[in-house]
Amino acid sequence: MRNIIILTCLLLSLSLASNAQAQCLFGSIVEASREAEEKRLRAAPKLAETLIPKAKEQSNLGAFLIDQLTVQSEQETKKSNARKIRNEIKKIQKDLNKLDKGISEWQREDYDEKLDKTSDKFEKYLNKYSSIVVPEANRIAAAEAAEQEKVAAAKRAEQERVAAAKRAEQERVAAAKRAEQDKKDAYIAMCEGIVSDDPFAVFDTPDTENRLLLTAELGGNKIKLQANEDGCMWIEDPNDSSILPELIDASIFQQNPNNKSQYVYNGVRDASLILDFAKYQCLSQRKDGTRQKISCYNSSKVDVEVVVSAPSSSSSPTLNNSSTPSASLAQISCGNLYDEFQANEVRTIRNYKDKEVVITGTVTSIDADFNDNAIIVLGTGKNDFGISSCRLSPNKKNQDFAYNLEKGQSVRLRCNDINEMVGSPTAENCVKL
Repeated sequence: MRNIIILTCLLLSLSLASNAQAQCLFGSIVEASREAEEKRLRAAPKLAETLIPKAKEQSNLGAFLIDQLTVQSEQETKKSNARKIRNEIKKIQKDLNKLDKGISEWQREDYDEKLDKTSDKFEKYLNKYSSIVVPEANRIAAAEAAEQEKVAAAKRAEQERVAAAKRAEQERVAAAKRAEQDKKDAYIAMCEGIVSDDPFAVFDTPDTENRLLLTAELGGNKIKLQANEDGCMWIEDPNDSSILPELIDASIFQQNPNNKSQYVYNGVRDASLILDFAKYQCLSQRKDGTRQKISCYNSSKVDVEVVVSAPSSSSSPTLNNSSTPSASLAQISCGNLYDEFQANEVRTIRNYKDKEVVITGTVTSIDADFNDNAIIVLGTGKNDFGISSCRLSPNKKNQDFAYNLEKGQSVRLRCNDINEMVGSPTAENCVKL
């Protein structure tokens, strides 16, 4: 009604004004109306975040209200009152349809329908019949709260289940590690006695006179081993008899349960050694099952007669702990060695097999493996954020020089057993020149 009065006043003003003034005034009104509509459309997307949920709740309550009023009309005995209620239902239904239409259009981001005004108008019905709709609104709110609590409880239960499973797995892993460590400690205690911080405890090591001594030759390299019938095995330095034998991890050999002097040793690359410490008979067994006799004799004898000729280096596996020097050493930078592996890994391994090589480069870090043995990391000089490198391992019995290396220092290291691991060249038994 107010809009009609305003429009009438405007028309009267236009009729009294001159033609030019009327056109100017009418244009201003149209422009103001257009700007107001543009402003409303710009604000609509932000308003929709709260208005659409509110309108949906009004729609649900409106449908409930219509149902309740319909029941009232059917129960009303006076026809006039029943007719009045039915007329009210028709008005509510009409505005409810308009409200639902506005919700649908706003959900499609079509804001031509003035949902805010439609919502305000429909709110009057809910206020008028608050005694009917408020209990329903409270019921809906309570049901939604209960559902949210149910979802939250399920989420908490799942989080607790995952956490419990994680703790159980961590405990299982920890127990497995403890069991493995207990097994290693028992092995060390059986073979070498209880570990002690006493520097003089080394003189109290078990008697070594009953150990079985054996030397095997592989392609010009020697591997010297000691063993006993209790399932213990040691490795000796083939070039320095003054260095005490080192106990071998029990995971890399097996003792024959039917013959206590026979062992299978897996400490060489690409093969296993089948050893008889009593009869000094040795075989090399490759991964494909191929077996080959190798030179094998009693290490305690100074002058030995080799029973079996050693096979040529082209068919012999390479020792992981070889340190036999070469007559003339090849020299290569870490970067060039990395490039050779990238070009052809198989060819590079074959080229350096059974050879000592001088590897040069700049130290980028001095790391430690799982057994706290030093690993010297050299950079390749490539601008790849340090992804490429060479990982060089000193001889486990002579690592002191690694402790004095500094990051950025240029070094020349004599190494053997050139290989590759996860894209990086590796080498063993490295010595600083």
